[in-house]
Amino acid sequence: MGGGRWFGEKVVWPVEVGGLGIRKIRLFNQALLGKWLWRFGNEVTHLWRQVIASKYGEASGGWCTRVVRGTHGCGMWKNIRKGVESFFGHVLYAAGEGFRIRFWYDPWSSPTALKDLYPAMFAITMDKSAMISDMVDYAPNGGGRSWNLRFRRAFQDWETGIFYDFFAHISSKLPRGGDDTMIWQLNRSGVFDVRSFYFSLLAAQSVSFPWKSIWCVKVPKRVAFFLWTAARGGILTIDNLVKKDLPLVNWCCLCRCEEETVDHLLIHCKYAHTLWSEVLRLFGVQWVMPKNVVSLLSAWWNWLGSHTSNVWNMVPACLMWLIWKEHNARTFEETERLVDCVKSLLLRTLFEWSRIWGFTHCHSLFNFLNSVSLSF
Repeated sequence: MGGGRWFGEKVVWPVEVGGLGIRKIRLFNQALLGKWLWRFGNEVTHLWRQVIASKYGEASGGWCTRVVRGTHGCGMWKNIRKGVESFFGHVLYAAGEGFRIRFWYDPWSSPTALKDLYPAMFAITMDKSAMISDMVDYAPNGGGRSWNLRFRRAFQDWETGIFYDFFAHISSKLPRGGDDTMIWQLNRSGVFDVRSFYFSLLAAQSVSFPWKSIWCVKVPKRVAFFLWTAARGGILTIDNLVKKDLPLVNWCCLCRCEEETVDHLLIHCKYAHTLWSEVLRLFGVQWVMPKNVVSLLSAWWNWLGSHTSNVWNMVPACLMWLIWKEHNARTFEETERLVDCVKSLLLRTLFEWSRIWGFTHCHSLFNFLNSVSLSF
């Protein structure tokens, strides 16, 4: 249907954005290893974590080990630690006592570290590597807590307003006690999961794609895969073959009037238009055909309501599949059927698929067509 390089770029995307959801092994393995980085930061008292920490040392705050160096006896954890930058880019810290969280460097008050939010304040602070606990004063006898911010010099006039904004930002974020914890920003629960980390590593484009009209419709899998390929513009119509430097004359083998593109062949060709008109007449619907396959699938899904659209949702897959089969028969077998024959085949196919999936209890095509017409 389509070229290998084209498929290689798209199949690893999630189905929601037009891919097939096939996992990219290298990135998925990195996402699985991220679970160990999450556990290292949270399971402070566990034996395995203490062994790793004693062997490689702990970085500031103890959320991870120091950089692993050497070539012997450290392969496994060295590979796990390679994903530190991408992993901690999605972590937010929740301050308990603040003993493990760096005040300026770690993102705890917002997803951006304070040194980046307020560089003017960071430039004149007394201790750039201070922990949150170092910046808090505790009143005697449990009387409360307050910020103890120390700077190397008095503020200049232009810095006063920045300080007021800075203090307003952190005033409501005093640590209240308890353990410092990590919050995973890629899901609502705040707990690490492999799926969200994998999708962030994959960095798939966020686009609107009618995946429900393809994968949630009760049709044979090969038909669904064909429809997905058509929606991605990857079926081998003549215009796509010409792009591969094949010396072909671009004309539609069905209507013999226009150039053959995916959208023309499946929607706008006179041959295809006759079939679409027959279906719309059957359902008693007036419809203006969209410009391309993606737009048609997006508009078609559950258009008649979620409870009455089971047969309706099958129509694009069934109709486009039969058009493609007729296209291939004319191209490779030099045989062709009149459009009326394909009309009859289309209605029979819808009837057979509906019976298989239990969408109709009719025992004849005639009764099925009447029931479809009356139900809409």
